[in-house]
Amino acid sequence: MKISDDVPTGKANSKKRGRGKLIVLILFAAIVLAGGFSSWHFYFRDKMPQREAKILTSAPMDFTVNLADSNQRRYLKAKIELGYTGKGLSKEIEKKIPEIRDLIILIFRTKNAAEIGTTEGTHELRLELREALNERLMSGEIVEVFFTEFIIQ
Repeated sequence: MKISDDVPTGKANSKKRGRGKLIVLILFAAIVLAGGFSSWHFYFRDKMPQREAKILTSAPMDFTVNLADSNQRRYLKAKIELGYTGKGLSKEIEKKIPEIRDLIILIFRTKNAAEIGTTEGTHELRLELREALNERLMSGEIVEVFFTEFIIQ
């Protein structure tokens, strides 16, 4: 018997089957990767921490204020910068500098050295300043009060 050229031999059949298996394997891997990415995108992406907006700061403001200590004269020398995220707030802060400074001075003058001389006291002062300032600002919000200088004498 003569084997014709048209009839595939066993080696040719195994090559075709091998290629078919390889194509199926590649398609399966692509489907698994696409499914994994889709799962991550829809379920986990929203739960990832978002990058916070860049904090802008106001021009530094210097303060030298008498404290509320009754037993001796004490004063606070501080330099403050206000941190905020909205560019619109920059113009409002510039316009309201006298009102902002007055408010900060009033708050400083109600404190004594023992209250603000500790880390916890300084933190509470930051929060109080931030809350009081945010009550008076309309176009945005102060997110941080930075003390770049803080000396009690």
